[in-house]
Amino acid sequence: MPLKVSVIIITRHRPDMLHACLEHLDKERDQDLEVVIADNSDPGKNESSKVAENFQWAIYLRIPHDRSFITGSRNSGARRATGEIYAFIDDDSMVYPGWLAACREAYSDQKVGAVGGRILDPEVENLDPLRNDPIGKIYPNGYLSDNFDCTPKNTVQVQHLRGCNCSIRQSLFERLGGFDENIKGYGFDEFDLCLRITKAGYKIVHHTPMQIYHRLSPRENSERITVSYKPRKTNIRNLSYSLAKHYGQFGITFLRFSFNLTPLKKLIRKPSGANFLLLIATLHGRIEGFLASLTTRKIHIQ
Repeated sequence: MPLKVSVIIITRHRPDMLHACLEHLDKERDQDLEVVIADNSDPGKNESSKVAENFQWAIYLRIPHDRSFITGSRNSGARRATGEIYAFIDDDSMVYPGWLAACREAYSDQKVGAVGGRILDPEVENLDPLRNDPIGKIYPNGYLSDNFDCTPKNTVQVQHLRGCNCSIRQSLFERLGGFDENIKGYGFDEFDLCLRITKAGYKIVHHTPMQIYHRLSPRENSERITVSYKPRKTNIRNLSYSLAKHYGQFGITFLRFSFNLTPLKKLIRKPSGANFLLLIATLHGRIEGFLASLTTRKIHIQ
């Protein structure tokens, strides 16, 4: 019997994207695919629920909005799911043909706890997919490589995945307690989960045929995260929190991340109001993440 896969989609005020996402999943459907929509839209915003009515095979949930809307919504969707594999995609993700079969295939190795796949988006479409850049690596200074658009011939073990195309064994997800709802706003909830998967002794892999196209809504655009205060602060806060939680507030990895002077150097090279705000947002995020980590359970990684 094929593994039952529960696809959990979180959405908020993006009915057109949700519709395209569901259309692509419809082409992959079989009796062992379950789809759960976790709609985080504000009261009175019913466009996404109307979209869901056109896809009666999907389970629709309305989730109250709060600051941990991504982690909270994903956890709510998982509580409703019944599959052996939980697959998380965003509402602006469109699966390619063969995505479901590829997801199942990668779990034939019982040591694999989580699987992600190729992610195409407008920012990487002109890059060479055969380049030999590190995929999903955590550097000693706490920063992460992406390169999930690459197409290695074989399944590659990685250290982290991206939340728009990642999956995990249901039993492991439950054992680890799901996503950490101390991670607020957007960014690094899947990174924190991946660190816990590794700590539990499981492999995380990048499996090329498990492929999606990520349309990149404005909140995921890397330029916005770089130049806008709140997205920058939130991203740095969540990364800082996760690194301090797992490597220790005074561990080498966290300290190297905390004392990275790149934003200051950028301001010195090119003084501007935008670069000054970038520096302040970075410092704000680091301090907020550090303080948040002091109240969470410590899970140190050597």
